[in-house]
Amino acid sequence: MEKHVFVKLCDRLRSYRLTSTRGVRLEEAVGIFLMTLGHGVGNRIIQEQFQHSGETMSRQFGIVREKMTKLAFDEIRPPRESNEVPHYIRSNPKYWRYFKDCIGAINGMHVRVSLPVDEQIPYIGRKGFPTQNIMAVCGFDMLFTFVWPGWEGSAHDTRIFLEALRNTELKFPIPPDDKYYFVDSGYPNMKGYLAPYKGERYHLPVFRTSGQPTGSRETFNYVHSSLRSVIERCLGVWKTRWKILQHMPNYKFDK
Repeated sequence: MEKHVFVKLCDRLRSYRLTSTRGVRLEEAVGIFLMTLGHGVGNRIIQEQFQHSGETMSRQFGIVREKMTKLAFDEIRPPRESNEVPHYIRSNPKYWRYFKDCIGAINGMHVRVSLPVDEQIPYIGRKGFPTQNIMAVCGFDMLFTFVWPGWEGSAHDTRIFLEALRNTELKFPIPPDDKYYFVDSGYPNMKGYLAPYKGERYHLPVFRTSGQPTGSRETFNYVHSSLRSVIERCLGVWKTRWKILQHMPNYKFDK
């Protein structure tokens, strides 16, 4: 993380009442939190890096996590100009005219979790090991506009999606009447959420290995898949950047 970004983040967290303590400065506490997430290292390595006790490291991580959660709830939302045509589409003649009203994409992602053996079964889905299913929405600038973690790995994407629409407390970014999101075939095709044609080739690697699309439906699916891949890239960058997602420590599930 560049220095000016780190300084700005610390300033933002001050507005959420994150303060320095007698033994740990605010900037140090944020550094502990970011190193834990970014490098996926354990408490022992953090102790050696910052020269504090394991109890102090754990406490500071929890304090910053609480403030960061509140910050994320305010920051992860659609931009104010969400009614405008995204520049990514406006500047590309392949997408312009046909998909100018699309404002983003929705998808789910599985992240490994650490659970007691007697609690693991609901979280074991198609991955074969305990995960949580995270629903995410992003725009074509690859910025998240909604994230909802915590679902069991066995939960279907449609179930999570429909519950997000019903639960008004989540503040799910429902698209304006004339806009819509791209979703894959695991979601319902309905007003505001455009899915591909089922029973036709869809994923880009399939077209690369078996030839260019033929017919209007395959052509639609090809362009749909090309545009919707923004959410795949966004989730891929997110998981690569924060190593903790690949090697989840033995935290309690709510943490």
